[in-house]
Amino acid sequence: MGKLNIKKLFKVFSISSLSSFARLIRLPNLLIIALTMYLFRYGIIDSVLYFEKINLAINGLDFFLLVFSVILIAAAGYSINDYFDLQIDRINMADNVVLGNKIPRRRAMLFHAIFNILAIVIGFYVGYKAGLYKLGFIHIIITLLLWLYSVKYKSQFLSGNIIVSLLSGLVVVVVWAFELYALKSNGEIITVSTQKINFFVLGYGLFAFMVSMIREIIKDIEDMQGDQEEGCGTMPIVIGAKKSNWVIIGLTIASVLLLVFVQVKLIQQDFLIPFLYFCVAVQIPFIYLIVKTYKAKEKEDYRYLSNLTKVIMIAGVLSMQIFSISFI
Repeated sequence: MGKLNIKKLFKVFSISSLSSFARLIRLPNLLIIALTMYLFRYGIIDSVLYFEKINLAINGLDFFLLVFSVILIAAAGYSINDYFDLQIDRINMADNVVLGNKIPRRRAMLFHAIFNILAIVIGFYVGYKAGLYKLGFIHIIITLLLWLYSVKYKSQFLSGNIIVSLLSGLVVVVVWAFELYALKSNGEIITVSTQKINFFVLGYGLFAFMVSMIREIIKDIEDMQGDQEEGCGTMPIVIGAKKSNWVIIGLTIASVLLLVFVQVKLIQQDFLIPFLYFCVAVQIPFIYLIVKTYKAKEKEDYRYLSNLTKVIMIAGVLSMQIFSISFI
């Protein structure tokens, strides 16, 4: 019996099992979330506060817990989404389905419950340490939205896309909300810095929303076959892939114009390095995305576009470090 248990233990923690678990929770996406939160805190918030000689109020361990809690919620969301989308995934990517093959389907529900409970507890704890325990309700709201997305809105026209995009933009809002209340709890008065940081929150939040919206529509086109067989009403199914391409192009053009507006502000504030960075690392890929979307027809084309939007998102996140250098 002892030997059998040891064998089971090694099986659970085998490289293959860990790899399957990493795919289920979308480990690369979780790392992007963590990178975004850390860079926004230390690249933007800390850099802006430095000019008023104000230190960050949340200590390193508590901020790590905050990041960990958000990652847990995201992992729970991916798990429950795969649970409800199993039949669709078997049609769209039969060879790459983890749930039901490598990992029992019911385990996804277990992961969802454990991750969310732990995340919410951590959220209230960090909120309490920041001076406002009610901040923990943000975690509850995010959890509920991800649940509603998976069970209802994912298959509806635009609703699911909007929810995911809003949650993507909310990542930087969470970082600033907890830090702001911690600063207020410490008696800090930071009117000037607050206005500047709010500008960055709005800018990066809107950027994340737009890029996520574009990527979600691309993924809907890529998964159109399975969604259609399961009776979903996503944008490509309702209006067709060709018209959806034009929606993607329109959103991308809008993103380019919004970024131009930001770049004008950067030049006015003598932020030359971030201006050049956005030109090369974000604007050029955006234009390339427009060209490739116009030509896209096959499923492989949309898979490429999905990866391209992820590259654009990462490039946007890394610009936070460029701002940090420019501030110095």
